[in-house]
Amino acid sequence: MTAPDESTPAPPPPSRRDYGRIVRASLAGLLIGIFLIFAIQNAEPVDVEFLWWNFETRRIVLLLGGAVFGVAVWELVGFLWRRRRRKQAAA
Repeated sequence: MTAPDESTPAPPPPSRRDYGRIVRASLAGLLIGIFLIFAIQNAEPVDVEFLWWNFETRRIVLLLGGAVFGVAVWELVGFLWRRRRRKQAAA
């Protein structure tokens, strides 16, 4: 490895925005980890009745499916909200 050149400026320190991103990413990773542990511990089969469907599946499939559905709805609502704000700002 070569020594840093004294004429090269040092990188700027991380901003508050960078720390916020790190905290949010860490919190998201922690929550995902907790959810996965919970889902794996609840892997036994269950009977599901929904409208005209009646089937047996593992509880982990229901938990993960519900989580994916929740994230999809959250992202869709966020997209629509941002789109509406952009239209209002442009008007």
